[in-house]
Amino acid sequence: MRTESVFVLCKSNPHNDPRPSRMIDWLNKDYNVSVFADDTFISNDGNHEALLPNKQSRGLQSKLKALIIKLYKLLLLVFRRFDELVEVSFVGKNQILERPELKTFDLIVTHDIVLLPLACNIANTSKARILFDAREYYPREFENNFLWRLLIQPFNKHLCENYLHQCDKVITVSDGIAREYKTEYGVDAEVIMSLPDFHEIEPMLSQNNSIRIIYHGQASPDRQIEKMIEIIDYLGEHFSLDLMLVPPARLHQAYWRKIATMAKKRARVKIISPVPMKKIIEFTSQYDIGLFICPPTTFNLKYALPNKFFEYIQARLAVAIGPSIEMRKVVEKYRCGIVANDFTPRSLADEISEIGHDELLFFKKQSNNAALDLNATKNSIKIQRIVKDLLV
Repeated sequence: MRTESVFVLCKSNPHNDPRPSRMIDWLNKDYNVSVFADDTFISNDGNHEALLPNKQSRGLQSKLKALIIKLYKLLLLVFRRFDELVEVSFVGKNQILERPELKTFDLIVTHDIVLLPLACNIANTSKARILFDAREYYPREFENNFLWRLLIQPFNKHLCENYLHQCDKVITVSDGIAREYKTEYGVDAEVIMSLPDFHEIEPMLSQNNSIRIIYHGQASPDRQIEKMIEIIDYLGEHFSLDLMLVPPARLHQAYWRKIATMAKKRARVKIISPVPMKKIIEFTSQYDIGLFICPPTTFNLKYALPNKFFEYIQARLAVAIGPSIEMRKVVEKYRCGIVANDFTPRSLADEISEIGHDELLFFKKQSNNAALDLNATKNSIKIQRIVKDLLV
C-alpha cells in the first residue's frame, strides 16, 4: 500500500450510493482513505464518529436551533448572499477543519457540489489536490422545479463559477454533461461512466414463454414511473412488470400512493421490495427486460447515463428504453436491446411487443458481450491512473 492519504467527501451514505462506494473501494486498495459521509467521519482505521447528534434524539432546544439555521439559510438564498451561505451550509465543517489528520491529506475526493467549498478549504490547509466527481450538471439539476430555479440554481451557478477551477481534476458521467461543463465553465471533465462490478451470469430466458420486465430505482415523480406502468396496458398477457422501488421521502407520499394504486389495478404489475445495492444485479438477472423511459424534462435527464442502465446490461437483460441520447448510443453500439421512437408508453410497448423469444435471447447474449466491456474494472484502472497522476 502507498503511504498517501485520501479524504472522500459525500453527502449520502456510500453503502447505498454506487459511485462513491466504488471509488472508496478502489482507493482503499492502495491508499489510506478517510471518509466524511452522511454526517459521519470514518477514519482510515475504520473508526466511525458522528459529527452531529442523531436527529431522532435531539432535544427541543437543538431542534429549535436547527430550524433557525434553516430559516437563516433560506434568507441567505433569497438575498443571494452566497459566500455567507457557504460559511454556514456544510454539515460538520468546523469539526472536520479541527481534526489533526487534516494536514496529512494528499488528495480530497468530493462527490457533491455543495461539499466542494469544504474540499477547497481542506485543500488550502493540507495542500492536497482535489478530484471532483460532478455526477450531475449542477447548474440545471432540478430545472423543471420553479422554486429550485428561483432559489438553488443561482447558488449552484455560484459554486461552479467560484470553485470548479480550484479542482485539479473533474470527472462526470456522460459526454453531454462533459461538453456543457466545457462550454459554460471551460472545465475539461473526463467521462467515467457509472459501470458496476463484473458478474459471471449466464443469459437465459424465463420459463413458460413468459417475458418478465423489471424497473428499479427511486419512486420519484421525476422518474415518471406511471409511464412505465402504462406500458403493460399495450402488451400481451405473457408480459409482466415488476417495479423494485425505493420508497420516496415524505414530500412525495402522494405520488407513491398514485403509482401504488395504478399497480394494484393491473394484475401483471407488482411493486416489490428493494434488495441491497450489491445484490441488485444478481437479483434482476432472473428477468428478461430492463425498462427505462426517461423523458428529457431536465438537462441532466436528457443526457442521463444512470447506474440502473448498466446494471441491466450486467444482469444480462435486454434493454428497453426511450430515445435518450447517451443510452441510445450504448444500446445501438452493442445491439443489446430496443429504442422507442419517442418517450410515450405506447411507442416503447410497440417495440417490446415485436420481440420474439429468439430475438430476446439474442439481445441478452449481446448484453453478455457488453458486460465484458462495460464493468467497473475499466473504471478502476482509469481512476488509479488519474489519482496516480494527481499525486506525482
